[in-house]
Amino acid sequence: MVMLFLGYIGIGYTKEADVRLLIDTSGSMKVNDPKNLREPAVNLLIRLLPDDSKLGIWTFDQSVKALAVYDLIDNNWREQAINNSKQISSKGLFTDIGKALEVATFDSHRQGNMARHIILLTDGMVDVAKDPIKNVEARQHLLNDQLPRLKQNGYVIHTIALSDKADHELLQQLAINTDGLSSTANSAEELSKLFLKALEQADQAPKVPLQANRFLIDSQVEEFTLLVFKKKSDEVVQLSSPDGKTYKQGSQAKDLRWFNTPHYDLITVDQPYEGEWQLQAETDPNNRVTIVSNLQMKFSGVPSNLFQGQQAEARIWFEQNTKRLVNEELFQIMKLTLTLSQEENTVAEEVFYTAKMAQDDQGAFTLKVPEMRAVGEYTLTIKADGKTFLRQVSKALSVREPLVVSHERITKEDQEIDVILVKPQSLFLDTEATVIKATIAPPVGKPSSLVIPLQEDKKSWLLSITPQQHGIYRVAFGVNAKDNNGNDIPVKLEPLVFKFPENFNPGVSEQEEQPTPTTEEKITDEAVDEKEKESDSSWLLYGGLILGNILLAGGLYWAYRRFFSDTPPTDDKSAESKEDVDDADNIDLNEEDDIDLDMPLDKLDDNADESGADKASDKKNKQEKVDVGKKNDSASDSKPET
Repeated sequence: MVMLFLGYIGIGYTKEADVRLLIDTSGSMKVNDPKNLREPAVNLLIRLLPDDSKLGIWTFDQSVKALAVYDLIDNNWREQAINNSKQISSKGLFTDIGKALEVATFDSHRQGNMARHIILLTDGMVDVAKDPIKNVEARQHLLNDQLPRLKQNGYVIHTIALSDKADHELLQQLAINTDGLSSTANSAEELSKLFLKALEQADQAPKVPLQANRFLIDSQVEEFTLLVFKKKSDEVVQLSSPDGKTYKQGSQAKDLRWFNTPHYDLITVDQPYEGEWQLQAETDPNNRVTIVSNLQMKFSGVPSNLFQGQQAEARIWFEQNTKRLVNEELFQIMKLTLTLSQEENTVAEEVFYTAKMAQDDQGAFTLKVPEMRAVGEYTLTIKADGKTFLRQVSKALSVREPLVVSHERITKEDQEIDVILVKPQSLFLDTEATVIKATIAPPVGKPSSLVIPLQEDKKSWLLSITPQQHGIYRVAFGVNAKDNNGNDIPVKLEPLVFKFPENFNPGVSEQEEQPTPTTEEKITDEAVDEKEKESDSSWLLYGGLILGNILLAGGLYWAYRRFFSDTPPTDDKSAESKEDVDDADNIDLNEEDDIDLDMPLDKLDDNADESGADKASDKKNKQEKVDVGKKNDSASDSKPET
């Protein structure tokens, strides 16, 4: 192994971590962190940062106080900082975030190529006075003046919100614009894990993989530190070494240091045995093994914030005694495994063999990171397997939509205006080369299209709409986006729908929107309706009586002619038949009959005899009517003459 590492080129020393920690101590923390779990979380960070790293800790409310002086870390500094962490409280009146950032960035004038990381924990928003106008001014100053300077001077801000009432939009802007992480703690118990997540962005401490609670220690490892998170405060954690011995809290061993808390255990072993070590505890994806070793794996090139579909490339290199290695014999047997995961679920995994890969002029390998199409939080892990040793690096990633749309209604000069703001969520979006069009569809009329203007600060697009019609407005977007390299970015923005006025109800017509009538109006309307109903009923009644009388008169006249005619009877049957046929031929087929055309003839005859008012006509068959007439004649012949 020693011979394998002889070939290398010197590129200079890797800078140690530079971290500034800002802790909110305003009074609202009594509610959001009642057990003051900020203290063990801060102590974890203090213990994990390696020697010669730089760390400063400040608390802030209406003022800013140094909890641990910004300086190089050593054992004395750690002991003093851990002792001072007991002063973390929740007694402040305000939350002056801008002032805290100003104090923590006291060295902004200093230029250098080393990133300076700020971890900001708060449960509120910019709150500097009881006057809301002053609070708004302080927030605008932070975003418009302080943030651009912090970004330009190389500060990376990682924000942690510990409340739903925190100004999440502000915290995300601080993080995104400096390529930091923006996290939300659902409970104070999560603080330690989120601090660790932010710390790993600042400190690339070498690690070995921990798989199924087992890890391999090689001859190049001088020391390892095992971090074990506990699900129960009384959980007993044990560690077995390759020589068969098992250790736990309180075990006496020369090279063992064991720090126990209700939330985690921190175990450090100096000059550990080579071979496989085994952890006996509940598995947790946040558990890890950091090492002090002459052989380290480093990587760069992957931002903390990516947008959907963005292609990223990771650069991997190895260092022996802080110098980069270029050794063909070593890389002929090495395998690199790149894994993307969410929580404990693997999203993508790809294997690279360094024997088939080319190194650049600085001895680095390039690995393409799979595109992430879904928005969310990811962990990128790269593991190196050199047969006789294992190394691992990891990085937290936030995948966001490239652009986000917000809508707000304001009143200006007694007129309501709808303001639509489009903001980028990535540093890698070229705002000047990106064009955004809006198509506005009013409630009535044709849609209109226009290009949304880019603001003077080149950071956002602003569109103002002054509604003239009552109803529902729909704004559709078309985006032609490009990244800083001139590549097209696929962006799809959901349409924005809003109502004017705000209380407009699309399900209620104008008639339904009329005011409810008074009691007197209701009584009057009901009386009018009753009169109209009575009038309608009277007309129907009178009309029915008139029609009935007409029908009755016609029936009586027909009966009179049939049965009481003065014409003397005759024996000339043929003449009578001829007259009846002539009468049948003169029946009006358009006249409506009340006779059932399907009724048998004998029934029809009986009906005629009983009432004398039924008609003997048939629209469908004239011959049937002639036959009916003959039968009626026979009946009249049998009657005595009057």
